[in-house]
Order: sequence, then structure tokens, then C-alpha cells
Amino acid sequence: MRILIIDDEMTVLTKMKVLFSAFGDCTLALTAQQALQMFAAAIQEGAHFSLITIDIQLGGSNGINLLEALNRLENQHALP
Repeated sequence: MRILIIDDEMTVLTKMKVLFSAFGDCTLALTAQQALQMFAAAIQEGAHFSLITIDIQLGGSNGINLLEALNRLENQHALP
């Protein structure tokens, strides 16, 4: 299982990776922009993420807005 963990604090990312690495391969993103790029690249590679965690209060962005952008990408590529 591929897991994308999105948070603007490296300490939180590290802790989340430790927790989730038992369940799959973890990819970390510090910004919404970075997360969107990683998500789009995963779709293009045909290896989308099975689980995504998003910090609601991202520095310079909002986790809810990021979630909406990820959902739009999923819909554009007809992903479940």
C-alpha cells in the first residue's frame, strides 16, 4: 500500500512515518504544492496512493482546499 503523509512540520511527518510504515510505503510532503505534484506523478505512473493523511492547518495553505484539489485530480483520471 502506498501512503502519502502531508504535514508542514517535519517532526509530525517523522512520527507519522514511523506509525504508518508498518502498513505500507510512506511518502512525505511538507507543502500542499509538493503533495499535489507527488499525487499527480503517482497517477501518471499508475501507482496511486491508497491512503492519504492531510494536516488541516498547512502553512500557507488549507488542508480542506488541498483535499478538494486531490479529489478533482481523482475525478479527472476516473480513479475510485
